[in-house]
Amino acid sequence: MSEIRSPWDHLPPPVVRERREKPVHDPDAPKAELGRKRKSAAKYRPEAGDDWLFHHLIIVGPSEDIALFQEEARGPGIIPWRLDYAAIEEDIFNLTVSQPPSVRGVSVEYCRDQARQFVERVQAREARAAALAGCGQNCPFDLQMLLPIPFDILEMGMRHPGAIAWLARHWGTEHRLLQVETSVEARPGRRIPADHRFLGYRFFTVDHAPTAAVEAIAQSRPRLSFTLRSRPTPWEKGWLT
Repeated sequence: MSEIRSPWDHLPPPVVRERREKPVHDPDAPKAELGRKRKSAAKYRPEAGDDWLFHHLIIVGPSEDIALFQEEARGPGIIPWRLDYAAIEEDIFNLTVSQPPSVRGVSVEYCRDQARQFVERVQAREARAAALAGCGQNCPFDLQMLLPIPFDILEMGMRHPGAIAWLARHWGTEHRLLQVETSVEARPGRRIPADHRFLGYRFFTVDHAPTAAVEAIAQSRPRLSFTLRSRPTPWEKGWLT
């Protein structure tokens, strides 16, 4: 059961803000100690933060090509995996019923009913996601729109070794991009011709960068220049304090 992942958004863990006391002014302290100290990055880093990577993607090219790419890249941000609902229900049931009665505190029938209700919620969520698959435009840089997963791979399911291998080979990451946004911070860092534009995105990935996907997309669009930059996560830089 430790390998089961929910089919909805798998977001980075929230950052817990620490309450900091106002420093007491010490007139006898050396002047250097009275200044504002730089925040420690480790202090704001969540325990599970090691698995998350933060990226900027900068795309430069002729204005008309950038405009076309911007339209092509937008999508619902959903991967339409096939889910085995019977297997999910059985796994949830086995997880709960395997606890001793003194620990779980509920009957076997109640465990079965809860597993069934969980699957019903999953099915309802998947139905809403499927309705958005053809018309949603919430994700500005959707890899499924630009480098779609073949149908036979989708039929395997998201945790199948064959599906994981395909994603690792063609996308470079085993999961979809998370919290994708256009970014004004992502800039080319150089002057570009007057008839060119740049486009910036920022997003998270789990474990690995989507280098393979960006390279494949770039090869199919030779008039555009792609630069993928890995950045410190916001909690490492102390942004989310």
